Amino acid sequence: MPLGRLRSTLDRLPTRWSAGSCVVLSGVVCLSTPGLARAHAAAAAEAPGVLAQIQTLDRFEAEQERLRQIMSNRPAAYVDRVMEEGSDNGDLADMAPAPPPPMGLRSALAESRLGWTAQNQSGQSARHEAELGLRLEYRLESLNHGEWSLQVDAHQQNNKGSTPSVFRPEPEGRAQRVTLRNQGFPVTPFVFADTAVGDISSEVTDGLSRGQRVSLGSSTVRGASVRLFGRGFDFRIGLGERGQLTGGPYPGFARSQGELAWAGYTHRLSPQLYAAVQASLASQVPQPFAGTGADTDASARTASVVATVGHGHTLRQDGDMRARLTLLKSEHRLDTGQRTPAHGVFVEGGLQSGRFQHEAGLYGTQPDLRFGDRIVATGARGVSWRVDHSDNPLNWGAGLDHEHQPATSALGSAFTRSGINAHWQHRIDRNNSWGGYLQHSLQRSESPAGEDDGQRSRYGSVFYQTR
Repeated sequence: MPLGRLRSTLDRLPTRWSAGSCVVLSGVVCLSTPGLARAHAAAAAEAPGVLAQIQTLDRFEAEQERLRQIMSNRPAAYVDRVMEEGSDNGDLADMAPAPPPPMGLRSALAESRLGWTAQNQSGQSARHEAELGLRLEYRLESLNHGEWSLQVDAHQQNNKGSTPSVFRPEPEGRAQRVTLRNQGFPVTPFVFADTAVGDISSEVTDGLSRGQRVSLGSSTVRGASVRLFGRGFDFRIGLGERGQLTGGPYPGFARSQGELAWAGYTHRLSPQLYAAVQASLASQVPQPFAGTGADTDASARTASVVATVGHGHTLRQDGDMRARLTLLKSEHRLDTGQRTPAHGVFVEGGLQSGRFQHEAGLYGTQPDLRFGDRIVATGARGVSWRVDHSDNPLNWGAGLDHEHQPATSALGSAFTRSGINAHWQHRIDRNNSWGGYLQHSLQRSESPAGEDDGQRSRYGSVFYQTR
């Protein structure tokens, strides 16, 4: 039907229009070129007329029609095709579940050593020494329980012709060292714990482990220790039987008399300021030189406490400073009732100025000052200073120290010692360098007859290194 005739037909239809209505037109509309229209004009004239079907819809019906079109064009719904337990699916139902993932990095180490030595001297019997050692180590990194490590050292010795000594208590025999450690155990998201059981070493808290002049040291014990640490604190506690590591090729634990306990705490007051305190108790420690007459098996009990306040840590950049004040007090009591109290004061400081690093210290102690089962000082008072310069290709340093030692029963008469030292290292190129060390000291003894001329000592060394 021509477009003009269709338009006139629509105009003659009795249709009533209103707001919110629409018209649906159903029929066939054919668009053709003029050539095709003339070719089919006769056929179109003979064909019956096309009647348009129009239906009016209100707003609700139009919305329903639109929704039906959307529903018919939507994609197919998702169907969950996961098989249910117990379904008959042949081999898939018989498959075993996948193994759980590994806990973490695991490593194992086994190492052994064998040694044999023979010694012949004129006038003495021959000496033979044979030793066999084994070391086993296992490490496991867990997901939620930190890192675990187990180390076992054992050795067997056969020393024919050797005699016991301080460094080799047992010329023949076997010894073992067993240590189980757990590091980084998360107690809370911000607090972690380190635990050790077996043959371990005594510890000092972080605030007391950075000294330049005073060193509290550590001892070998068989026991247990725990460390709790976080962003602003460090707490350590431990207890064990005293001993020493002897033999080889892998040293074993040899128990000695006495016990040692310690507890220390460090609190960070600010990023640069900290305070620390630690107490130590050593009991039943043998004193071979304290007995008198027939009493040669004396033992002692030593209680000690140390406190410190410090500012700054490592000197790295220009302008960095650090200072620390340490107070140490101890009481040494023999089982005979004799008491020896002592205390000491240590002041330390450092400054980084450009490439120069300065360190200075001032200290004063009383005789027989102890910490734990070790002697820290014998009553010396002194002052020290040193400077180090780091540059390329020359590094050098120098130091001065002066010390006065009062008269004690162990060291005899009092004396004064002064010294100066220097060192340097010059790098010629990447493979060659040379350097040296010089030291000069003067020691004067004090006696009732007056001071002597003193003893002078000098030491020097030069080296050349190539690779």
